[in-house]
Amino acid sequence: MLLRAQRGNPGMVGKKIRFDDVYEYEIEAIKEGGMGRVLILNRTSSPHRNPFLQEMIKYQPSIADKYSIVYREKLAAKTFKDNDLVEKNKALFERELRIWLNLDTINVAKLLKVAFVDEKLFALMPFYNSNLRKIITAEKGCIGVDNSKLIILNIIRGLYEVFKKFKLVHQDLKPENILVDISKDKTAFFVSDWGIANLQRKFCPISLSRNSLDDYVDTMTGMGTLPYMSPERFVDYSTHVTVDIFSIGMIFFELLFGHLPYVSGSGTTMLSQIVHQDYFHTAECLLKKNFDKRITAVILKCIHPDMSKRYSDYKRLVVEVYNC
Repeated sequence: MLLRAQRGNPGMVGKKIRFDDVYEYEIEAIKEGGMGRVLILNRTSSPHRNPFLQEMIKYQPSIADKYSIVYREKLAAKTFKDNDLVEKNKALFERELRIWLNLDTINVAKLLKVAFVDEKLFALMPFYNSNLRKIITAEKGCIGVDNSKLIILNIIRGLYEVFKKFKLVHQDLKPENILVDISKDKTAFFVSDWGIANLQRKFCPISLSRNSLDDYVDTMTGMGTLPYMSPERFVDYSTHVTVDIFSIGMIFFELLFGHLPYVSGSGTTMLSQIVHQDYFHTAECLLKKNFDKRITAVILKCIHPDMSKRYSDYKRLVVEVYNC
């Protein structure tokens, strides 16, 4: 989801919330976009409030994972704007989020718990202090080839591990969904929002058969997905790995240039550039002008309008990104 400062509900900031019988959190900030919102939470209760539990974990470290939430001083809690929609489709929302709950692999943002508070669904995850959108905005196209390659390789590694173990395709890759943990020693990248794309498709299905193209584009642009979506997604429901590889290529391009290969304009204009393949010719021209043949070839193969001409194997893509 594309996150922005929440202005419509400032009264929730500062309120307290509990997800278990031990720890209490205070809402520090709220961000929202698309279907849902994210609450940034600070733990207010003492970590020593349950000394018995602390002693158990000290002598049996293996049980710590069951209580991983209690060690977090800060959390992010994803929830949804339309609570009635969630209530009517509770099983579906839980199922999609539990797919994410079962993902425990490198470079994938961890979902800690799915909880209901006052009949409202919350997906609890660690708080990450940045995301790739913030980095791209701050650097303004000065990230450089080596750093861009490192970021892309981290993203691919997370996607590959999930696809290898679960055969899952993300379908909603974009800089906002690449969370970043910046510390003194290192910077780590994590793919987030697994299962969210399927929920978006369920309630905002992608189809060009809508009566109003403008309404359709507004919906997709509001979710922040449009610029990273491959052309075939506008005519059929594709869950092939090449859908994510297209998004990887677009993110790679954006890391290098600080912008995407679209002529500015409305969402309808952008959609036209995707469907009519104008973006590809723009990208080709800019890449050939500014970068060598190897990196140009890799990105163009990722974002080719014909999915049969894209990479279809993460292993091959990793090798070629590494060597470009």
